[in-house]
Amino acid sequence: MPKTIEKDITKKEKKQKVINLKEIVFNSSNLALTLCLVIVCLLFIPTLNRQWLIYDDRIIYENLYFSTPKTFGEIFEILDSFGFKFNLISSNVIYSSNFVVRTCPLANVFWLTINFIFQNKDPVLYHSVNLILHLINTCIVFHILKFVLGNKTNQILIPILTLLWATHPVIMESVLLTSNSGATFTYMFFFAFLLDFLKNKDRNTSTLRKTLIPILYLTAMLTNEYIITLPFVLFAISFYKNYKTNPLKMAITISLKETLPYFTGFVIYLIYFFFFSSYRSNNFSAGSQLIVFTERVFWLAPQIFFHFLTLILYPKILSIDQTLFVKLGKTLFDPYSVFCILFFF
Repeated sequence: MPKTIEKDITKKEKKQKVINLKEIVFNSSNLALTLCLVIVCLLFIPTLNRQWLIYDDRIIYENLYFSTPKTFGEIFEILDSFGFKFNLISSNVIYSSNFVVRTCPLANVFWLTINFIFQNKDPVLYHSVNLILHLINTCIVFHILKFVLGNKTNQILIPILTLLWATHPVIMESVLLTSNSGATFTYMFFFAFLLDFLKNKDRNTSTLRKTLIPILYLTAMLTNEYIITLPFVLFAISFYKNYKTNPLKMAITISLKETLPYFTGFVIYLIYFFFFSSYRSNNFSAGSQLIVFTERVFWLAPQIFFHFLTLILYPKILSIDQTLFVKLGKTLFDPYSVFCILFFF
């Protein structure tokens, strides 16, 4: 073969390789995701060097709950002594005089491990954990949006919406408040479950997934119970899709099959919560317990939810503790309370 022809072939091959490389870099979502993560890092890295906050962060640097383990073996000694039976008072005097005593055993394991690694020395290390968890959540949110808005016309929306979520002022509290690391860790499970459900819900009838999903759901719930509504959210998504192509009864049946592993974990958690945990409130009678439940679920939660929803569209007042600014109706039947309840449900 003449050398000139060989050179032409070599040049064409090199050009094709360059073209292929450009397609991989510029036509894939990897570049968009990388840009999102870089922007999030640039915004949050300056916050890593701040000092401890005076209220919730005291739990960490003053060892209010546990002493900091000096050796790996001390983690198990503390847990063996009282860690899994350790109770937390959950209250907020801004809202109500009611309080509940509850147990989140895996949260104790989480914090004992973190404190053992960092030894309460430098807040930068603790803030970095939150930022890393937030970056992981940002990646998962990006892939959720990529799956939902998968066609080419919506490609530009994916990084934009991801950045809006990852850098919005509503996110500040969960990322900047050190003691919220357990919550950010739990949110990671929520987003991962959602992404997995969107991609693999048809496989939820397998024995492996029926076993593994409840275990992972309980892992998150026993750390922070913030994703308790996950099974209902996934059922709503499943029903919405199935009802488009199936009669009502069949759509409900298919949706129940697809979300059964999550509801299994939910039921197991309720059994643990009511019969094996140390849950109690400052109101001991059955009637008072009902009042507390009604207050938290039907009065307090909808108003907090609506407040945070309005912050997404109109972040008027920014604070690391948004609970200070929640508008509350005076009674359960206050017009604003009723509006929030109807909107919530």
